Amino acid sequence: MVAQVQDVQAVNSREKIVLPEMDRTVGHLERVVTLEVALYMGALLLGLFLRFLLLDQRPLSVEEGSMATEAYRIVHGQPPAILHQDPLGAYGTALALLLFGGNDGAARLLPALLGSLLVVLPYLLRSSLGRRTALIASYGMAVSPVMLFASRTVGGGMVAITLGVLLWALLEPGLKVAGRGSLFGAAMLVAALVASGIEGITILLTLGVAAIVAHPRPMALLGDVRRALASTHGRQSALLFLATLLLIGTNFGSHLSGVQWAAVDVWPAWFDSFNLSMQRGTLVLLLTLYEFPVVLLGLVQLVRALIQRQRVDSFLSVWAMLLLLSSMVQGGDLTTRLLLPLLPLYMLAARLVADTMPAVRGASTRWRWSVSSLGLVVPVAVGIILLNRASNPTLDTPEVYLYGEVCLVAVG
Repeated sequence: MVAQVQDVQAVNSREKIVLPEMDRTVGHLERVVTLEVALYMGALLLGLFLRFLLLDQRPLSVEEGSMATEAYRIVHGQPPAILHQDPLGAYGTALALLLFGGNDGAARLLPALLGSLLVVLPYLLRSSLGRRTALIASYGMAVSPVMLFASRTVGGGMVAITLGVLLWALLEPGLKVAGRGSLFGAAMLVAALVASGIEGITILLTLGVAAIVAHPRPMALLGDVRRALASTHGRQSALLFLATLLLIGTNFGSHLSGVQWAAVDVWPAWFDSFNLSMQRGTLVLLLTLYEFPVVLLGLVQLVRALIQRQRVDSFLSVWAMLLLLSSMVQGGDLTTRLLLPLLPLYMLAARLVADTMPAVRGASTRWRWSVSSLGLVVPVAVGIILLNRASNPTLDTPEVYLYGEVCLVAVG
């Protein structure tokens, strides 16, 4: 009898220890998995669904085929003689082909993954963009016709633009408060951008110029950069940059001569990409056609930013103008040239929408239900269009994804 009582007391004591631990775990999960995090998870799931649905149904285009061929040769130990367009993308595609086989879906795996990641990256920029702006931008990019098409295209610029946003998020607090981890991460991201070829170098240079121009004291910012580079962590970051560039260029030591692609050949290729005689009206026309609401709202917010001179909006405005200018004077893939200036325009458009939302809080319930329904109508419309691709793969084009925004305007 005494032994039974002791066993019951032991069980009760263990329960008293376990229950508080469970309560603390549940409380921690409730703090982490907030409504905001759940909304971002929904945006991520939506982005993954739209980008991976029937990914291999559309045959590779001529441009995609040439890039996939380079990656295929790398897999079989026969790297091409020159690979200056996108060394990092070629190695990433080669890894996907090695793991998942030589099919069209595997060749598009890298941009699809990074395009899905790009959807939730505004979460890292909430302190500068604002929580509401970041969430609006996240869902907007999830259903963007151009971003969706670029995420389902080999070499569509998605690698470079995602790395650029990560670099922005990492250095956004400022170099004065940047610790060793931030500097080391920035060094690796800069090396990856250089190894991304023409688009990576363009994003890197325009990011730097926009940060300097939009800063209230540009000389102070340049002084912070010099002090950061002269510090012990700065010198270590420089060595880490060189090491990362060597690792990417040599494909982790498997192709030693490939370092010339990532460290040397990308620079003359970037200079050769400028073509002042090319037609520029087509780019602006297609950008307006595919993303009319975003371009319109983004330009309105751009004008507001130039008048009000708010730091974040000024940075986004300068970055958007620089990327648009570079896309108009540089040759290359049309999808990439459409994608680059679109990212800051989405951020600017989201800022404008977020600023105007408090002014319409008193709207009728019917209007609110109409706007809320857009969150269902647009993804469903795009999903139905993608499902139709099973019978007609040629429907995987930005023109088709444009129907999602047509539904948005019609319901609104």
